[in-house]
Amino acid sequence: MTSEEEKQISALNHRLNLPVDIQLITNTDERSEGFLHFCDDLERLAPNVRVQRKKNGDILYPAIHIGDRIRYHAIPSGPEMAPFLDALKQLSRSSTPLSPELTAILDQLNTPASLDLFIAPHCPHCPVAVREWVEVALTTDWVTLNIIDGILFPEAADTIRSAPTLVLDGDFRWAGRTPVGEILSILVDRNPAQLSAQTFETMLGEGDAGRVAELICREQMIFQGFADLFSNEKWPVRLGAMVAMEIVADRDPKLAETAIALLWDRFDTMPDVARGDALYIFGAIGSRRALPLLETVRGGDYSDDIREAAQEALESILESGCGDSRAGAGVSDFKIGS
Repeated sequence: MTSEEEKQISALNHRLNLPVDIQLITNTDERSEGFLHFCDDLERLAPNVRVQRKKNGDILYPAIHIGDRIRYHAIPSGPEMAPFLDALKQLSRSSTPLSPELTAILDQLNTPASLDLFIAPHCPHCPVAVREWVEVALTTDWVTLNIIDGILFPEAADTIRSAPTLVLDGDFRWAGRTPVGEILSILVDRNPAQLSAQTFETMLGEGDAGRVAELICREQMIFQGFADLFSNEKWPVRLGAMVAMEIVADRDPKLAETAIALLWDRFDTMPDVARGDALYIFGAIGSRRALPLLETVRGGDYSDDIREAAQEALESILESGCGDSRAGAGVSDFKIGS
């Protein structure tokens, strides 16, 4: 860290209205050391910035979390120091300088968006892009922003050819400077059915199972991207999906029934741990439409644990008496086996 960067951090300390709490999440990656050293210097020079340190071996890359929606997979330095410190200052003030025009567009946003902003050290345009999208992420709960140093993490930027590059939901991308209002308008007009599994995983990782359930109920659709989460190898991801699905089943049983076919289509490609979770959801949905599928699993060529989970789901449905009015309805719609 240069003397000029140290001065910038010390100056921030005097401009903070309130103490600011951020998180540093590290793993066994040797690049975590750089993040640790940076946060040590940050706290030393700006005591009003309090860093909570956690170690999580499940994350891909170490990160500094600012608020609930911003993750810095980058160590701020040089031109990137100023927008990073501005983000801390805005977090302290609980307000952002976003223009009324952009705020008006954001007010129409009701679908989650996961944005990856790839930057490079000493890029003249990257600090401007970081500042713009940090302001957006601090203004709305619907946008999650990952700022990724493509030089520090080249494996994450494998298909990125220039900086800055903004990637939406791991798919759509904009290279160079693109007007923020133009991209926000695209987010507002997006079809929720196109939401990726990554977007839902991000929401659930932030404890937003209730919001995911609300989105499903509002759109009257079990999204393909959401159903894909039940095949995820990470237990916390599947757990979040299960919680969301239970909320949907409680609020709208008929809508929840439509998840049975989506999960069954994936069943034979799931690992056993995920199959057990899917069977649990069949039982939680409580529809008799799942009974022939559960009978197939109970008598099929599956592990003892999976057959036992199918038996428990069968008993749950039969003992609860749920779905009696729909008994047998639509059973022919479901394909047994794959």
